Amino acid sequence: MSLLNSHSPNPFGQLSELLQQRIEAEATHLEYVEQAVDVLFDSPPVELPVFLHDKKYLALPPLSQMQYDFVEAGTQIYYESTLNQLGWKVIPYYRKLVAKWGKGSGKDTVSRIILARIAYLLTCLRDPQKYLDIMPGDSVNMLNVAYSAKQAQVIFFEPLKRLLEKSICFRNKIKPLEDHIEFEKNINLYSGHSEQESMEGHNLIAAVLDEIAAFKTNAELEARQRRSVRGLEHSAEALDDMVTSSATSRFPYLHKIMYISYTRFQGDYIEQKYDEGLANPETCFVSFGATWEVNPTKRREMFDEEYKKNPENAAARYECKPPKAVDAYFKHLTPELIAAVFPDIGDRVPLEDNEFSLVLKPWFRGMPGTLYFAHVDLGLSKNRAGLCVCHRAGFDTVTIIQTREDGTQYNEEVRLPRIKVDIWGSVLATPGGEVDLEDVRRFLFNIIDTRSCSLAKVTYDGFQSADSIQLLIKKGVLADVLSMDRDTKAYDTLKSVMYGRRLEAYYRAIGIDELSRLNIVTGNKVDHPLKGSKDEADALAGAVYNATEAEVSDSVVEDLALGASYDELFQAYHMDEQPGIWDALAMEGRHEH
Repeated sequence: MSLLNSHSPNPFGQLSELLQQRIEAEATHLEYVEQAVDVLFDSPPVELPVFLHDKKYLALPPLSQMQYDFVEAGTQIYYESTLNQLGWKVIPYYRKLVAKWGKGSGKDTVSRIILARIAYLLTCLRDPQKYLDIMPGDSVNMLNVAYSAKQAQVIFFEPLKRLLEKSICFRNKIKPLEDHIEFEKNINLYSGHSEQESMEGHNLIAAVLDEIAAFKTNAELEARQRRSVRGLEHSAEALDDMVTSSATSRFPYLHKIMYISYTRFQGDYIEQKYDEGLANPETCFVSFGATWEVNPTKRREMFDEEYKKNPENAAARYECKPPKAVDAYFKHLTPELIAAVFPDIGDRVPLEDNEFSLVLKPWFRGMPGTLYFAHVDLGLSKNRAGLCVCHRAGFDTVTIIQTREDGTQYNEEVRLPRIKVDIWGSVLATPGGEVDLEDVRRFLFNIIDTRSCSLAKVTYDGFQSADSIQLLIKKGVLADVLSMDRDTKAYDTLKSVMYGRRLEAYYRAIGIDELSRLNIVTGNKVDHPLKGSKDEADALAGAVYNATEAEVSDSVVEDLALGASYDELFQAYHMDEQPGIWDALAMEGRHEH
């Protein structure tokens, strides 16, 4: 049954009302495409396997099943009535195809095959313009867009020209030029790149967005303060919109847009398109695989050296298992380090499990005589506030190498403070509202007044914090603004304390995830990834920085040692509620390490 028969089920999914009206009105086009194949074609086209492997056509070696399926999905450009007459298999009419494949998997190869196949199928038609329902004499165009001129020309376009020139079926039927190939019957294939000006094309039936994850998204450009008009013209979204609008407006059913890339980081543009494709299986073909799963000529052991040098980068390039950050600030946040610094302490976590309010469990108390340091971070969206409270808990002696004026070196022992995190978490805004800063301030006053925490210093990230700072100062607490976005000093301090195993905290899934996703941007700013947050990470970094930089007497810290552990506080509350229990624990000067 014909695709264009208005009384038959539509195999392409839901069509817009406008396009349905157009098809019903254009009876001449309906009648034309339903004619016999000997009328539609100058020469009958060969099926895909013949085109791929026969020496008269591309004469290619065997493809893997994943490669073949992608090519097949990207080359069905005849109407169903034509396919039925040819006796060819009919598959869904995919308009978008996503190949999230590892580097070296053959992404460019299958894309070149698809463009060559489409050109071949169109030139087999007696009148491709009439078949596609465009004006007589109009060109039908295909486009490859790469991130750079070298990638567009050397890596993609030149091999495509060689592939076509050596094929017998294209001999004397193509005219290769510098930046495009002219086929007979006004079919053209163009090569473009992001360094050019507008690549807006007319009558675009197929486009390849080559290594699309290398293109910056609008959000990335904005985060890097490069949201210029020119920058946005070359963003991933701008290129996607350009080819999609050009193709959809001319060939709403038959166009093919291909997104091919390995992943750079979690949530990059190829991952976004892959997820979109999974959600729209009727019109999107998605494929995911490691290099050696897609390409039959590759094996995992071929990449052993790269995995030894940089396992994270290798996994991203060859398995499409990217790191959480593009240029991770914490490059060595290993499971071993997390287990040592952020152990899972179960129900000894001081905060109640309440995401909309900061509530301490009854057993938590501060140590008399201990100075505590806090930082509060409110995200720009004001939907979450992170908070961390910590104190100094002894010292580690570390040997460092110093250099004298004459250039000779010597060892020097320095004492660096250990930092213990007492409270770490965040609070969400109520649905449709914002975080209640007054509630956060009341929490701080509460730990001073009822939980024996002597807050020596509290800092805020600066956002709407003036009132809180003034009230804390009136209460005798040193309060100030500490921005995490102006420089990296707080995070540099946190990194030193973490990597030196001088931090004792507890596991927070949100906080650890934020730390692992942090990027270093332009060398002087630590930032979260797209659609990410860093409220709890900022709170931790700010509190640790405050505790490390504070002028606290070494003798005071040594006398208090590490203070009571979470277990000791928990057990003391449940097993011995006698007055003075906290003084007793303090006098014991217990060390946990």
